[in-house]
Amino acid sequence: MYVNGKFPNILQKDDRKERIEWLKLFLHGILHTVGRSRLETSRNFVQMCINRNWLIKLENVSQKPDEWLNIFHKYIDEQLHEIKFFTSMKQLLGLYIIAKNLDEYIDAFLSIDRIQEPFLLNKITNTRTSELFQGGGPDAPPVSQVLGIGAWFIMRQLDRAVFQFFFTSKVSLCHINPVLTSVTVSSPLITK
Repeated sequence: MYVNGKFPNILQKDDRKERIEWLKLFLHGILHTVGRSRLETSRNFVQMCINRNWLIKLENVSQKPDEWLNIFHKYIDEQLHEIKFFTSMKQLLGLYIIAKNLDEYIDAFLSIDRIQEPFLLNKITNTRTSELFQGGGPDAPPVSQVLGIGAWFIMRQLDRAVFQFFFTSKVSLCHINPVLTSVTVSSPLITK
């Protein structure tokens, strides 16, 4: 699933490298919303983003937002017969939203270990309306729609030891058994 088979190293000493690793993790989560795609397609797309230095440019998108749009222009202009990775490319809008407020989203996901009561996952992905962050904490646009079922993937990847039974189920399975997960990331309650 991952490029070179390695989980993104989100605990690096270098802040910039760590932020890029977080972007990789969020991108993998976002790509879970695509649906009927193969893992190697997502992995190859992430590898292309790395090879083209897109994640490096996204890491500081707040300082140079125009540069990100130029990436799209350049990539599209290179295409001949069809736009390679078109479906995955559409997901980069969501990654842009996350990158613009990356520190806030990192803080929101890392705050989970301090929450003492059961909570809905959208309390993490929608920080502005979450009572968990009332009076202070992360403040960023809602990303429940951006991450969709990929939010569960991110949770599982962040802490498999605590949440060892988390898995990213297929959307069709979600409709059969809504207790397992929700495409809107609104249930079930997460308990410790």
